[in-house]
Amino acid sequence: MCKGGVSGGRENASFLRPESAMFRRLAVAVLAVLSSPLFAAATEESTAASAPAETVSVVYVVLFGIVFVGMIVGFFVYLWWNESHKQSGDGQ
Repeated sequence: MCKGGVSGGRENASFLRPESAMFRRLAVAVLAVLSSPLFAAATEESTAASAPAETVSVVYVVLFGIVFVGMIVGFFVYLWWNESHKQSGDGQ
């Protein structure tokens, strides 16, 4: 046996032995992660063919676009307005 109780790292990797609880939990986690996209793809194919896609009126899409772009423009106008008032207030 080596000094310090280390013998080539075999005891350090005991959690990777198939009989350990850590190995079983790790195996379950890996299988769950790998099988979830497969299950999602399988259920998507079966439901996508049976359920029709809902449609929305173009008016609501255009209204959303106007409000969305307006909010973005309004935010930048607000930032510009505050910055211009800070610069003009510093000189007084």
